[in-house]
Amino acid sequence: MIILGLLAIAIAIAYWHSYPRFGHWLYHSGNNLEAKLYGFKRAIVSIEGIDHVYWHNGKSNKPALLLIHGFSASHAVWLRFARYFNNDYFVIIPDLAGHGETGFEQQWDYSIESQAQRMAALLHCLGCSSAHIVGNSMGGFIAAHMGRYYSNMCNSITLIDPAGVSSPEPSKMLQMLQSGRNPFVMNSDKEFYEFYNMVMARPPFAPKVVTDALSQTYQARSQELAKIFNDYNRQHNYLEAELSEIGCPALVIWGAQDQLIHVSSANVWQQGLQCTVHIWYDLGHMPMMEAPERTAFAVKNHIFTTQRS
Repeated sequence: MIILGLLAIAIAIAYWHSYPRFGHWLYHSGNNLEAKLYGFKRAIVSIEGIDHVYWHNGKSNKPALLLIHGFSASHAVWLRFARYFNNDYFVIIPDLAGHGETGFEQQWDYSIESQAQRMAALLHCLGCSSAHIVGNSMGGFIAAHMGRYYSNMCNSITLIDPAGVSSPEPSKMLQMLQSGRNPFVMNSDKEFYEFYNMVMARPPFAPKVVTDALSQTYQARSQELAKIFNDYNRQHNYLEAELSEIGCPALVIWGAQDQLIHVSSANVWQQGLQCTVHIWYDLGHMPMMEAPERTAFAVKNHIFTTQRS
């Protein structure tokens, strides 16, 4: 009995120590498998001395579609959405500087201006004179900045729950920031799951071993994320006064249950851009993950309308 008890303890200890590694392996293996199934290949291009990792479908003879993820995310948030564009577009999905496999360095500049400049350089490096650009959250801020300052490269922009303007009504995240707490900077699993539940109203299924691994990653990166957040979230760079100067067709999509950026911000974008806005009351901050097919259909229709006009 003593031997069996010791064996059980040894197995439990081995499982506990392998549990986080298995979660990380499962997360990355799942993303890599999805990318492969949907026809996306991993590549690297050097921009401003930073080796940017990106995924693409190799169809450089098609119109370019650039997908820009949000703060603390990676290319993985776009995969299920991007597959709906595979036949007709040269799909490009980068990991921004500070994110995913592109990595983080303390001395890099993570401002919206720098990230937008890198995305313009990425298109140039890939031989794309212009692209349809879709961005979520911080990625939407970058896409809008490109629409303002690189309008000749933007055939259209789609902004999904974008950052970049002052919200008329405070979101839960804004209230937390005003109280001195950034929900992206966390030190416990409890804080991670509070954050995770804020991000999506209809999250895709993920095993707990995977979300626990994500929690571990966020906690380990707390200081890096604080640096990136402080670099990009500068209110004096917000665009509400410049929205009318964005020189390309725009679409705004918003999940009304968004707890990170309040849906009232959609009115600011609509009035400034004079554009179509879709507000979906069953979704949160990441419609392209919560309802990828519906979101892809809306973006396709926007691009099609743009091409006809």
